[in-house]
Amino acid sequence: MKAKIRLIIETRRQSYVVEASHPAYDEIKDALSRGDTGGAYKAWRYTKAIAVVPKKKSNTPSIAPSKRVVKAAPEVATPKKKAKAKAKAKTKVYEAEVKAESSPETNPKAKYIVSSDGVWFATRKANYTVRKDHPFFVEIRDALSRGDTGGAYRLYMKKSRGETRLEVKGDELKFDGMVFAPAFAEAYANAKANGAGYAALEAFFENLAKNVNPISVEAFTAFLAETKMPITDRGTFLAYRRCSSKYRDHHTGKFSNIPGSVCRMARDRCDSVQTRTCSTGFHVCSYKYLNNFSAGPDLVVEINPRDVVAVPPDYNLSKMRVSSMRILCGLAQFREKTNNHKFDCLTSIPFFAASQADNWDVLTGIDKVVIEENKHLANGELMTADEWLALEPI
Repeated sequence: MKAKIRLIIETRRQSYVVEASHPAYDEIKDALSRGDTGGAYKAWRYTKAIAVVPKKKSNTPSIAPSKRVVKAAPEVATPKKKAKAKAKAKTKVYEAEVKAESSPETNPKAKYIVSSDGVWFATRKANYTVRKDHPFFVEIRDALSRGDTGGAYRLYMKKSRGETRLEVKGDELKFDGMVFAPAFAEAYANAKANGAGYAALEAFFENLAKNVNPISVEAFTAFLAETKMPITDRGTFLAYRRCSSKYRDHHTGKFSNIPGSVCRMARDRCDSVQTRTCSTGFHVCSYKYLNNFSAGPDLVVEINPRDVVAVPPDYNLSKMRVSSMRILCGLAQFREKTNNHKFDCLTSIPFFAASQADNWDVLTGIDKVVIEENKHLANGELMTADEWLALEPI
């Protein structure tokens, strides 16, 4: 049986969350579907008040609060009220399913309401109302429609666009006046056409601009043009990697590759000589290069473009060395969760909302003994994406 869902009543003063256990849940839901926010609020408040009134002793059997049917008193239809009712009828209510086992802290990825005059959405910490005059209103609405609450919040905090940092004209892309190769303009266009918002693309090029080696940026251009790896909503990009059967790196066996682990080294230790095929650094690649590694589980990894160091020109620019990366999940799980069973699944999604993977059980299918053994490695502690992105380069 499908679990009931929470409802959200938004008034001018406050927002109210209605749990599925509320006595007037069905009546409130009907009122919201008609755009009758006032009627929904009255049903919520009146029924709540009845529930806390002490029972008086009486010979007449009382009716359990859960079975009461509470109806709002009919209102006189004045011209002013008719106008309000017409505006409310345009309101669209988006509801997020809450599983029975969910905790009170559950944050459904698409908990938001689009009304005639703005958007309301909730994060784990607070509720936010975005009026149509917000400079990023359209982008916020689009981010919420994709379930990207984090991206919507970051856009909400930007109170003005100011000068546009990102400019694209034809095959030329500029960020803060810095000109990037045509391959980046193509990647930008593909990501935007596939759902990437302004915040995600700005973050990606902001991170790329922090790459201290122009040669590394030039090499990354060639890699991106060849492999078509997807940009994410965190300003990062995805690539493939293969690890050992114990979920460690093949070369040294000293770095955990358990999903959620972060591999990082000092940038000057990662070999920046582009012509060296096999050298020091963390290796990531395109799908067609995977079989050049020793046998083991295939992974999807997340990389900050700031940490790209070298792209050897051989093997058709299909492998790369980086100084930092975060293991996102196993490749098999990625295919299952995204319902994308193509062999080279990453090339079919120019933009990927990596934030959705934060709710995946990425350790599913990995031997518990292996997980415990890797905890003792230097990078054995699992990190969230936000914790990883907050780290400064070594």
